[in-house]
Amino acid sequence: MDQNEWYSKELRYYYQQLTENEKQLYDRIYEGIMQFQQQIDRTGFTDLEWEHVRYVLYSDTPELFQWTGGGTNYYQTFGEYTTTYFEPEYRMTQDEYNRICTHIHGIVNDLSKSISSDTDDYKKEWIINAWLVDHCTYLVAGDKSTAYADASLYIGKSQCSGYSRGFMLLLRSFGIECLAVSSDTHEWNIVRINHRWYVADSTWNDTAEADGKPGGNRCFYWVNVPDRLVTDSDHIINPVPGFSIPQCNSLQDNYAVREGVYIVSGTGNVAEQMAIQLKNAHRSGKDSVLVFIDDTAAIANWENIRDRFYHQYDGYGWALYNPKNQMVFAVWDDT
Repeated sequence: MDQNEWYSKELRYYYQQLTENEKQLYDRIYEGIMQFQQQIDRTGFTDLEWEHVRYVLYSDTPELFQWTGGGTNYYQTFGEYTTTYFEPEYRMTQDEYNRICTHIHGIVNDLSKSISSDTDDYKKEWIINAWLVDHCTYLVAGDKSTAYADASLYIGKSQCSGYSRGFMLLLRSFGIECLAVSSDTHEWNIVRINHRWYVADSTWNDTAEADGKPGGNRCFYWVNVPDRLVTDSDHIINPVPGFSIPQCNSLQDNYAVREGVYIVSGTGNVAEQMAIQLKNAHRSGKDSVLVFIDDTAAIANWENIRDRFYHQYDGYGWALYNPKNQMVFAVWDDT
């Protein structure tokens, strides 16, 4: 583990919350799965310790995509002594796994041409997110094989779990802490960018065409969103007993704040501010801009704001797509 080829222990969020005893079990099971062992001794550890460790291994270790997350526990009793073994269920052979790992390492090497050690965390994340949505196709439905990191990074077709785990594996490969969280219907990530935590959803950043939104298959609504803007039912996190989840309170590295137009709460004339900033964006060469209106009252009055933007402030060159999480996608279209 200390010489792990993927990333350091410090980037394993849930691992840091395990007890010292659980970490020993984690290391043993991790190494056993990496070596494709058919039987791993877990004698001396309680069932609760095992459940904690199994959850972390399955949910927070995306490089273990050779493992289904399941397997069988066997108990052998000799007098007063009981030996416990875990037999992992594997998805592929060791040769297949090694071949896919070589491919993924190639992706990391290619990304390294655009990412250096002193690249800002936000820029690293942006490059990785863009690569993922450009190279993977979202599957509305699929079998269990599309729920692992190799689905998004090797096959190129994935459900949300595959996106989440592929995104996590790439981010960690460049030193960015990231964890997966899930609801009853969805899986996404929480990322630590420049020392602050955010919600990030690479799957929903790759549904632009399917949702009828502009911009090809790229959409950046879900790059570094604070908790207060995550209100849909798909993103209600299932709590995991025994583990905490970071609070996401910052806007500093939100995509709209960094790359687009950010209109603060209480702005008196939202339509005018949109017109000024979008005209400036067009003059600087941008043909698509994410506008974040950080004011729920203004969003509730969106139709009036949009009409004033077009008619009173001559915003006809821009096509505005309705707010999502208080964000508006603006595309230059003067036809």
